[in-house]
Order: sequence, then C-alpha cells, then structure tokens
Amino acid sequence: MKDFTGDQTVCAPAAGERPDMEQAEPAAAWQADKHSCVEQELKRAGRLYGSGCTCSQAVFCAFAQELGLEEETAYRMMEGFGGGFGALQEVCGAFAAAVAIISWHTSSGSGDGASKPETYCAVQRAAEIFRQEYGSIRCKEILHGQAPKAFQCGMKVKDAVLLVRKVLAERSVAARL
Repeated sequence: MKDFTGDQTVCAPAAGERPDMEQAEPAAAWQADKHSCVEQELKRAGRLYGSGCTCSQAVFCAFAQELGLEEETAYRMMEGFGGGFGALQEVCGAFAAAVAIISWHTSSGSGDGASKPETYCAVQRAAEIFRQEYGSIRCKEILHGQAPKAFQCGMKVKDAVLLVRKVLAERSVAARL
C-alpha cells in the first residue's frame, strides 16, 4: 500500500491532455509530471480519507481543482455518496466518485447526447476493472454484508484514484488510434 500522507498539489489535466499546447514540453517530462500528479492525487485522497472524509469525498476532492471546483463545493456534492449512497450500501462511494470524474472528462458538456456513448463505454470499463479487483461495485457485496465503518475503505479510495487515471489513459490511447 502506498503512503497516503503529503501535500496538495494542483495537477495537470487527464492522461494524454496537454495543459497548454502552445507551450508543449518534451514527452518524457510530461510523463514524469503525470506520474507525480497521480502520486499527489493518491496522497491527497488518502489524507482526506484519513481525516474523516467519506470514501466518495476523498476520491472526488483529490480531483476538485482539476475539475475547476472549490474544495468546499466538492465536499458538499459528494457527502451523500459515502457508504454506498448515504450508508445504504448500494454503489460504492469511491467508485461513484471515480465515475463522476470520468464523466466530467468524457462528456462534451452539452445536452445533445453526442458524448454519451463514449462516457458510457468509459464507465463500463471502469466497472469492469473495479469488479475484477473487488468482485462488485456494490458496497454491501464488497464489504461482505458488513456495515461500512470509518477508515475501512482506504484501499478502495486509492484504487478509485488509480482507476480514474487508468480509464482516462485507455480512452486517450484509443482516441489516437
């Protein structure tokens, strides 16, 4: 398990995206920046979870600045998703936060539905990966019928952060083919 302590860092856009194409940097440096960014997201999510945030808040808030959200707004938006949607043990809160982040990156932001197939494909891929690791995307099944307890889902938080980056990287590679 990775060390989840550390400072918050504003990270670069999703895998494959360039922050400013006019100021393009060498590919090796960009890859190193992406790696550093993921490390910072992992540390940030772990620190947030360890300080009492829900699993969903910890994952989502690690990406808040990248998404252009104030941290308080991100906390408020995601609070009810913890414990599998308000402790109902339905969809895992960490997974739900990952889906929200993936959706933000894959959606066109318009109501015409043009980006829906791409977004749904990315979410289905995320679910496939998460199920391979945990057997389900449902909190109750992941926790084997046990009620969620504080600090029980640290690894799921970490894996949800990594899941976001993996799915976005795969989508970026597929878009270039």
